This record gives sequence, structure tokens and C-alpha cells, in this order.
Amino acid sequence: MKRSFIILSILISGCSYPTTTFWVKNNTDKEVYFTAGAVHLPSRSILTLPFSVPPNDSVLVRRIGLRDGGDVTNVFGNISFMTIDSIEIKDPMNPENWEKSKDKYGKSKFIFKVKSEN
Repeated sequence: MKRSFIILSILISGCSYPTTTFWVKNNTDKEVYFTAGAVHLPSRSILTLPFSVPPNDSVLVRRIGLRDGGDVTNVFGNISFMTIDSIEIKDPMNPENWEKSKDKYGKSKFIFKVKSEN
């Protein structure tokens, strides 16, 4: 019983990891449509939401507490982009495609650019 109470207390209070934001930047000249799924507590079901990003704009996809060095790809259950004519979309489930930086408050943020800039 005591163990259950401790686990429940941790789940209710949340984690003390710093807030991290995840952005998708549309660096193309066409509007981008995608869905992003994340595990929704306490049911542990995947909640999937649709997004659209105008050309040369960004959208906040998720804000969570993430420990330093945490795996970026575990933040999402899935991310699926709609096909864009003649544009090769990078793989959002590859951690190397997420650029890490800091926001104006010094908190971590990750940015996924839709198209390779090579």
C-alpha cells in the first residue's frame, strides 16, 4: 500500500525536469500538414492532433518536462507528414534531425526543420 501511495504521489505531482519545447519549422514555400501523437496520462493512450504550418513559419507541437539528455524521439508516439510535391521531408523520428537550442529564458527547445537545407 505504501509503495502504491509513493508511485501515485509521483504521478500526481509530476516531474521536476526542466520544461522543454518542441517546434516544427516549415522551411519550404508550401503549407505543411502533419499529425503528432503523444502519450496522454493517466490513460496512457496516444493522443494525436493535426497541425498545419504556413510557409516559413513554426508551430509549437509539445511542451513537457524532459530530463537533460532525454531521448527526443520518445516524446512523440508518432509524427506523420502529408506528402508535399517535390520536397523530401526529413525523418522526425531520427534524433539527429532535431536541433537543440535555448529559448530567451534559457530553457531547452528542439526544432525540427521539415526540409533538408543541403
